[in-house]
Amino acid sequence: MKFLSVETARGVAAILVVLVHASDMLAAPKYFGAMPFDGLFGFAHAGVDFFFVLSGFIIFYVHRQDLGNPSRLGAYLKRRFVRIYPTYWTILFIFGLILAVSPTKDGYERNIVAVITSTFLIPVPERLPILGVAWTLQHEILFYALFSALFINRTVGKTILGVWATLIAWNMLTGSLDVFPASFLFSMFNIEFFFGIGVAVAVRRWPIFHPRLMLACGAALFFATGLVEAWGPYFPVQWWPPHMFYATGAAMALYGMVGAEDTGHLKSIPAWAVSLGSASYSIYLLHTIVIMFLQQGILIVLRYTDLPLHITFLAVVGTTILICERFSHFIEQPLLRWSRRAISRRPVQRA
Repeated sequence: MKFLSVETARGVAAILVVLVHASDMLAAPKYFGAMPFDGLFGFAHAGVDFFFVLSGFIIFYVHRQDLGNPSRLGAYLKRRFVRIYPTYWTILFIFGLILAVSPTKDGYERNIVAVITSTFLIPVPERLPILGVAWTLQHEILFYALFSALFINRTVGKTILGVWATLIAWNMLTGSLDVFPASFLFSMFNIEFFFGIGVAVAVRRWPIFHPRLMLACGAALFFATGLVEAWGPYFPVQWWPPHMFYATGAAMALYGMVGAEDTGHLKSIPAWAVSLGSASYSIYLLHTIVIMFLQQGILIVLRYTDLPLHITFLAVVGTTILICERFSHFIEQPLLRWSRRAISRRPVQRA
């Protein structure tokens, strides 16, 4: 069963990331020099936390019947490859063309090591990929790789994931594994995949518990944490407790959504919301590039007249989402269909 609520939640997570990056990018001194809505969307980086929880749920739920079956490993790896790389490579190529015309100050994108590691999403110490938002994909690929052990042998896979989760928790509490590559392998973000796995296990094994209440409580916890971060006392973005609140709220909301849809309490989801969810990957990868172009238009207008910050911000966010959704419709989705067909073709055996 495909849950439309989960697809919609992916769109919500992507839009949150658009909100935080649009806020930061328009707050630069040469644009507006102030955060839209008094920094309300400074917390929206939590869309990444939501993405990781969703990913853990989706991977376990979709592949739960294949675990312990080594013959299914190849199909799993092919599906993960197709979902990540073709669209990413397309957008990275577009960004590369832009950087060829307008390079960065340090010329990092012209470093051959940076090109190779960014192309194949190989993590390196203290540097993001050339397409900065792709750092999350490096964590996704790590999760996919370790999760694949469950296909080979359930016991071995559970042991590997259990040790991984334990070391992540240890690093969060002590900070004793904070040197690369351990800092990447045992990052706090990696524990959030387990929140999603927990939701998938719960909805399959036990009766659904008050789904609408869980959805409301989860959303309240998630956004209340966001308000505290945006308007409350300062704390570092890399401090782990708020991320755990975000992940807990996301997991509760996800449980409520899936439970409500599974039990018939959530009967109708607007087609446009599902469409945004289907476009979430393109929205996530492409949005900073679109905002960069819109910034140039804003600069031109600001030479002649002032612009209202909040209205401009909302216009930038809306335009960005629309362009990215159209990119998904015309580029990502056909590319996915073509890639899936290409990778599923079996070579003809000759006599």
